[in-house]
Amino acid sequence: MRNWKVTLLMFTMFALVAAGCGTPFHSDDARGGSGKSWEPLQFRQESQNSLPDEVKQRQVEVMQTAGDQFSHTEVNSGDRTYLILALGQRPTGGYSIRINEVVRKGNTIRIHAEEVPPAQDAFTTEAITYPSIVISLVSPKREVKFDYHIRKTGKPKGSSTRNPGSQAVSVDDPNTLKLDAQPEPRLSALPDVVKQKVEELRSRLHGGKAVIHHKDQTYLIIALGQRRSGGYGIALESIQQKDREIHIHARETVPAPNTVTLSALTNPVHVFSLAKPDQPMEFTFHVQTESSPPDGGKIRN
Repeated sequence: MRNWKVTLLMFTMFALVAAGCGTPFHSDDARGGSGKSWEPLQFRQESQNSLPDEVKQRQVEVMQTAGDQFSHTEVNSGDRTYLILALGQRPTGGYSIRINEVVRKGNTIRIHAEEVPPAQDAFTTEAITYPSIVISLVSPKREVKFDYHIRKTGKPKGSSTRNPGSQAVSVDDPNTLKLDAQPEPRLSALPDVVKQKVEELRSRLHGGKAVIHHKDQTYLIIALGQRRSGGYGIALESIQQKDREIHIHARETVPAPNTVTLSALTNPVHVFSLAKPDQPMEFTFHVQTESSPPDGGKIRN
């Protein structure tokens, strides 16, 4: 009888120990599985000078192929993973990308970012730019999926859209009219005849200028010629009409110091449009470039 009681007592103690000292089964969170909530990850924003060469090269490739759409990629180098984000083509300088947070749940890493446009009344270069940013984080120990969420803002705060067909307005000289024009940053949306002329001028070593009339619009094309890197552009200062002459005043803009630019030869071409004149005109371009005085090139309508 005593042996039976001892056996029963030992069995009871064993059962209690097995129930109270942890079970062989754990939740997904305990096993590092899918998890139930997003956890913030530490990351750092990289300066251009600190990037490994393979990351710099990939950044240039992303900027070149982004078009006018948001693009991204990842590059592993050493013990870190570099995330490259590019906004795509923007009509002026002053745009940037802000990383709000990087979070992880299971095997998914999500990046929340937003486009930051130029501040109201900020001074910006009137040239097409390709904003990008590179951040890095400690490389995950297992394979993960990167999920990018970027909030676009559109036009700069306080900006207004100009009507390309707006009427000319008078300036100080009663015989001079100031014409309103707007840049055409999306070359793919231009009429075929304009796109063909753009490609022709882009192929010239020293660039050129052209005036193309299409339907109710007049397109002004300015090609700078070959430049040693990206970041070069054209700032349109004024377009003035006096009698039957139209004068286009513009200047070349150059990359600001420490600006991330394409490390390759480029051939910048910019297109502006305005309402087609009601009568034949003579167009004269005055373009101030980096290495030459203002030049005038007359083009008759």
